[in-house]
Amino acid sequence: MQFKIKNSDPQKIKRTCKDALGALTLAVFLSACQSTLDKPVSPDLGLKQEISQETAAVISPAVDSGNEIKPVEIPVKTKMVLSSGGTNSLMGNSHEQELRNFIARVGNWHSIERVRVVGHTDNTGSNEDNEKLSIKRAWAVADKLATMGLNKPLYQVEGMGELEPLADNETRQGRAQNRRVEIEVEGVELKTAAQVAVKAK
Repeated sequence: MQFKIKNSDPQKIKRTCKDALGALTLAVFLSACQSTLDKPVSPDLGLKQEISQETAAVISPAVDSGNEIKPVEIPVKTKMVLSSGGTNSLMGNSHEQELRNFIARVGNWHSIERVRVVGHTDNTGSNEDNEKLSIKRAWAVADKLATMGLNKPLYQVEGMGELEPLADNETRQGRAQNRRVEIEVEGVELKTAAQVAVKAK
């Protein structure tokens, strides 16, 4: 780029030099920009996605130093209630399919850690008789679960008698609701970090 000075007017010379300096500065700036654009972009742009500490604590063990995805162990718990209805006995054909469906559901877990079976009664009769009856009901269900394949050494079988009613014992419907067995199962499911993140949203 050339600038020709046609006369010796100091003001014009000064103005011409200033224009030349501006053009030179612009050319250097454009050259530097083009040099930056020509460089390959690094995949690591320094962007960080903010996640909660709870999610990070769950997801972080899922990736090891070799970037191998590992499943995450998630504690799970489920519960079902079998009603005795209007009889003292509990295990009849009406509950067979309920129990099979329940066992099929927990059978998909990675492991089962504890099975709690608790029997309950209404307030008819003495406390002592009701406690014995509630234990009998609980064991009837526990034995049935064992024949269906649920690991019996994990069982915790209890009888609460009439101490924990669900409904009013002053009505026939309420007493029928209170004659029941509750089954609680605790275990572990295996999920990927992606599944955990989706569930957390």
